Formats: sequence, structure tokens, C-alpha cells
Amino acid sequence: MTITLVNGIVSDSHRVWVEDLSWIQAYQCFETMRTYRLNQVIIFWEEAHIKRLYQSSITMGFEHELSEIQQDLLKIYPNLKGDEIIRYVLTPHSRIMIIQDYLAPRFPTKTMASYLEPTKKNTQIPAYVKHSQRADWLFAKKKLNVDELLLYDEQGYLKESDASAIAVIDDDMIYLPIEDENILPSITRKAWLRLADLYHIPYQIKDIHLTQKREALFLMGTIKELSPVTQLDQKKLWTSENKLMKDCISCWIDATKKLDFCLS
Repeated sequence: MTITLVNGIVSDSHRVWVEDLSWIQAYQCFETMRTYRLNQVIIFWEEAHIKRLYQSSITMGFEHELSEIQQDLLKIYPNLKGDEIIRYVLTPHSRIMIIQDYLAPRFPTKTMASYLEPTKKNTQIPAYVKHSQRADWLFAKKKLNVDELLLYDEQGYLKESDASAIAVIDDDMIYLPIEDENILPSITRKAWLRLADLYHIPYQIKDIHLTQKREALFLMGTIKELSPVTQLDQKKLWTSENKLMKDCISCWIDATKKLDFCLS
């Protein structure tokens, strides 16, 4: 199933004006959401996604109303069956939402990653905006033949991946980087912290240096949920076999069956 809404109207096509440079220059912000079927279909942490998208649009200088975003999501609920991915893109002139069935298995068993040396930002857009200016990262991933890039600052402290929040496992403890102005506030990370508190999963939030010892490493994001990194810079990691990693996935599966966990 694929459904496309343009400015709140179901559409089989979308016209782009020649003078609209939002697509050519990636002048957009977006959110990616997913659905789960419980006793009803819900959009996971919907309010948090709406809030972040609206804040991003204000920062980008777009003039979309919060009520328009909320109404667009309300319109698609009758068509949702669960296990869909929703991509919602805002440009200066359009609200575009694409809903598709998510057919891939949950929790990828193979994720290859590589460190990316810190480079000067090619955008002045704040890190809290989920924008589309990511061509450099896409090019680097293609060149390195990896799924994700692990980003760190000039002092060598891990921050996030190009598309996910990051966590390191070592000595029966999970470590998460301190969030600062250089990290996108991750919704899945917030959900995982709630999970850890509910299921008594040991964790610490601290600066994580590249040289810190680690047994395993995993990523957190909307589409892949919890994604064990199995290869880092061509070196094999046994993250999928790590007991804490298995516990996290097991608890996540259980939690996403509960309405109170799925609401932000």
C-alpha cells in the first residue's frame, strides 16, 4: 500500500514548480514515523514527532500551521493497518506525506558502520532541525559501502550516526552520549530511556570517546528501531550475540505492545 497526501489531499501525482528550489537544494525538513497495531493502530510517539516537525518548520522559515500537520495525520488514520512507515516532508510551499507498508523484518541482523572524521558543517541549520541536506553523508556511505556513519566531534567524542542515535555496550552497562547542541534530539532514544527505566536496563549517559573500550554497539531509530552494529570499519562486532542487546530487543518487543509506552 502506498498513499500520498499533498497539502492534505490524497494525490496520485505532485507537481513541482520550476522556481521551487526546495527539491533541488534540499530546502526541506521532515519526520519519519511508524505505526504499530495494538488494540488500535497508533503512530509511535506521534505528538513528539509533530512537535519536532513543527519546530523544524518554524526554524526553516516555513509558514505551515500546527493544526494543518495535525489534521493531515488525522486524515490518514482510517487507512492505517499497522506496520507502516510515514514520511512527512515540509517545503516552503507544500506538505507532502507518503505512507507505505514496512515489509522488512524488524531489528536488522546485519548493520555495517564506519567512523566519519569531523568536517566543517556545510549548513547553518541547527542540529535540532531534521533537515534534508545530507548529500555528503549519502556520498560517504556509498563510497565506504556501509549502512551508517558514526559521527564524532573534534575531541573524538561520539555523538550520533548520520541517521540514528547511538549506544555503546561494555561490562554489562549501556552508555549513551550526552545530548548537546550538536545532536538531533532523538525520539527513539527518549523512548529507549523510558524502556530502560521500566525494565531496569542498566545505562549511563556520559561522554564516550573513540578510544573507550566497547563490547558492542547499537543504533536507535524510527525505522530500524534497535539495530545492532555487526561490523565497524571492516571489523566484526558480536553485538547481535550480546546478552544486553538481546534483552533490549526482547523488552522493546514487549513494550511496543503496550499503549502507554507507544504514546509520548
